[in-house]
Amino acid sequence: MKHLLVTTLALLIGIFVGIGISYTVEKPEVTPLLRTDGGPETAVGPGEAVVVFAPGGLFSLQEKEYLTKNVTQPVVLYYHLIGSPLVSLMVEKSSANAREVSVTGIQQNSAYSSFTQSTNQAWVPECFNQTCGNIPDKFRTLYPALYQEASRRVR
Repeated sequence: MKHLLVTTLALLIGIFVGIGISYTVEKPEVTPLLRTDGGPETAVGPGEAVVVFAPGGLFSLQEKEYLTKNVTQPVVLYYHLIGSPLVSLMVEKSSANAREVSVTGIQQNSAYSSFTQSTNQAWVPECFNQTCGNIPDKFRTLYPALYQEASRRVR
């Protein structure tokens, strides 16, 4: 009876350790460098989206920094300002030398959106008319170059 208990306990510990090792090997890389107010990079706070780069090993540090500054921060701020805050944003890459990433955002209301983005270009919000009235003023102030690019694309 004692041997059966010891064997069962050892088996359970082995299973839990195996699951833990599997989880640590396969979990995606999460970047905590995001602010929804367009300010300097800081740790994600309450109410801000969690940004995940997956698979983590395919992104260089320079790519992650560029994508954080020019894609994930503007996207998260834009959705926050239009009243559809994001809970998470996943940036996926198919291979180490891929020139595009797939970006998927999940909103608080469980809706999601997805788009393909070049790894060397900034994300630009869509402008639905000549005045770009759908782009919030705070976004225009914090990202004037992106607003100008959005305005240019309408014409």
